[in-house]
Amino acid sequence: MTSFQYVSEMTSLSPWDFLTPANEEVQNVTWEYETNSTSKLIAFYSSGENETGELYSHRVSFESDGSLTMTDITMKDSGMYNISVETQDQNGVGRYQRSVALQVKDSMLTEDRKVHVRQEGGAEWDNTTSTFTLTLSCGTFRFTDQQPSLQVEWTTPTGDTLNSTDYSNGRFYLSLLAPVVGGTYTCRIPPQHLSHTCLNDSRNYNNFVRVDSIQINVLQTVFEQKTLKEEAKKLNDRIVNLDSEDQKRKAENEKLIAENKELKVEDEKLKAEIEKLKAEDKKLFSRITKDLF
Repeated sequence: MTSFQYVSEMTSLSPWDFLTPANEEVQNVTWEYETNSTSKLIAFYSSGENETGELYSHRVSFESDGSLTMTDITMKDSGMYNISVETQDQNGVGRYQRSVALQVKDSMLTEDRKVHVRQEGGAEWDNTTSTFTLTLSCGTFRFTDQQPSLQVEWTTPTGDTLNSTDYSNGRFYLSLLAPVVGGTYTCRIPPQHLSHTCLNDSRNYNNFVRVDSIQINVLQTVFEQKTLKEEAKKLNDRIVNLDSEDQKRKAENEKLIAENKELKVEDEKLKAEIEKLKAEDKKLFSRITKDLF
């Protein structure tokens, strides 16, 4: 049994060099994938014709040396591969079989050679930004070593390119803050990062989602109108309070003015009394001086 690791976007299923004697002719060759005690037909050769199984028709190609090349490998392709050769000579039928264990090994893998994009529920409130948000996700990916420093590429309905806002459990997430642009959002692995994956093309199935922005934008508008009304009420209450305080200050000021007037009247009275006392004192002094001299 031969074991090897997958380290590129394709692998060759030819675990041993098979050479027939001059009097022996290859009749049939069968390639199968074994999983859970069942076998899936990958391809077969019979009577000079090559055929592929339905599940592998777009992924397998026959090479000139008699081997197979399989592309778009994922972690689900790990397992046991059996190759059976049936020959014919004058003595009858000969049968040969070999197995190879394929261990997929790469930095970033898809589960089914597809990039699945979806909307995660409806509009949700974000206390941090005080806005409603919609969340899109792209996946599912598996990292055999550790998460590489790469991002999927999001494209908005207006053609703008965005980076993911979060990553968790094999899915890249994009949070859209209201107001949201409605339309088709796509996700893909950037071409320059395909070497980190087991895909040979950045165009994948199920890589888009259509976003209906009406609900979230209406919710955001209602929230903002409610907020504006609450702020307007607070401002009006503040104005009423300031007006009330102003009226109190005016009343206090008028009271002070009245008290000041009363004080001025009292002051004038005191001045008059003082002048009167001075005049009487002067008269008294003059009389005393006359009597003495």
